[in-house]
Amino acid sequence: MIITANEIQQKGVSVFDKFLNKFNELVIRSQGQDKYVVMDIKRYKKFKIQEVDMTYIKAIEDIKQNNFKKQTAQEHIAELENDL
Repeated sequence: MIITANEIQQKGVSVFDKFLNKFNELVIRSQGQDKYVVMDIKRYKKFKIQEVDMTYIKAIEDIKQNNFKKQTAQEHIAELENDL
């Protein structure tokens, strides 16, 4: 379901409850472009858990393929600072 930013301004956030009872998520369109997604917090938490699971799987694959480097915490911090 797609709603516009203008609809939210007119009706307030209560419009979310109305639509989330019927749809899994809402796409908010602003100036003719899809900008945001709104979903029920339970569904959001499931997505976050899946994201963590996928990150874990990727890390295990990297370890199996020896796709990592060993460094001290100080070396890692220095590398991060250099990247900024």
